[in-house]
Amino acid sequence: SAAASVLAAVPWRRVQQIARQGDQAWIVADSELFPWHSTRVQASRDRVPGRIAQVAVSSIGKLYVASSEGVFRDAAGGWERISVVDPGGRAWGSRDVLGVAFDSLQQLWIATQAGVAHRASSGWIFHEGKDGLPYSDFTGIAAGPDGVVW
Repeated sequence: SAAASVLAAVPWRRVQQIARQGDQAWIVADSELFPWHSTRVQASRDRVPGRIAQVAVSSIGKLYVASSEGVFRDAAGGWERISVVDPGGRAWGSRDVLGVAFDSLQQLWIATQAGVAHRASSGWIFHEGKDGLPYSDFTGIAAGPDGVVW
């Protein structure tokens, strides 16, 4: 059967990304998220702190946001900031987070101007130029099969 069209009252110039997990999707526009349930787009949810750079959805449907104000997780009481601090005390997730993704192992990755970091079972692991990262001017982050991240 043919897929049905769904109209959304979001100016196309504001749309940055469409994120999807199962039957749930979100239209990402500036600092707003519009939940999209199979046949209709709902009104914007609580505004995300800062301008959204990228969103990612965990395997259990939890929404994560990279924004100009940091990295956040959708929580029952609103947006919860995720602390990303390296062993030297640098806060990588406090502002200007440029990308967020989950790899095939469901590890959370973030991209910042300092480099990239991912949360393993042992804690956060950081990658920057001294570790072989060729650049840190990211526009987003994407996960592929077998734990590969671009």
